[in-house]
Amino acid sequence: MGLIGCCSLMMILDDTVLMSNAVGNALGLIGNLPRFVLDRVGAVLLSFAGGDCSIGEVRYGVFSGTLIRADIAARVCCRDDFFLDQADHDMYSRIRELGYFTLSVNCRLVDHRLGTVRWSKILHKLINYEPPWRYYYIVRNSTILLIEGRMDFTIYRRQLIDWGIRILLVDGPWKLIKPLGLGVIHALLDELGYVEPRVFA
Repeated sequence: MGLIGCCSLMMILDDTVLMSNAVGNALGLIGNLPRFVLDRVGAVLLSFAGGDCSIGEVRYGVFSGTLIRADIAARVCCRDDFFLDQADHDMYSRIRELGYFTLSVNCRLVDHRLGTVRWSKILHKLINYEPPWRYYYIVRNSTILLIEGRMDFTIYRRQLIDWGIRILLVDGPWKLIKPLGLGVIHALLDELGYVEPRVFA
């Protein structure tokens, strides 16, 4: 069965809202693909950015707004030790390893914000932000994916720098150093599991 036939799952987090007829619109656009391509589509990301509704390949998607074939979801989702971050990157990588395409519909079909919003005293404005305890999981799990060959170095570097700068702008350098250092060390030592947020307070 393909993505359009029975049975597919729509992954939605509680901070995500589907736009009117988002799934129907996405399936209509995907349905125009040649049959030999359509049969190899494992997951489709419904975008939260604007665009021309073109179909494109996506290497790293997010859970929220992903339409995935149920049979594939059962095989690739979800890595227990990545329960707080990067499990979506891992899932997309595993779908491609099985020989399926991961596509995106490039127009606004969902409303989803990454991170929370905090005031930056340096920039004098609100910025998207993840707290140090969450940044630890971004660093640790991204480093593991990099080691396993499931994340490109460019994406890895961007993840660490983009979210790290936000902690620097909101909390200062000392709140950045601990989750960055522990995240890399725990990934290299294969120490997984839950770390209390108060460790980074």
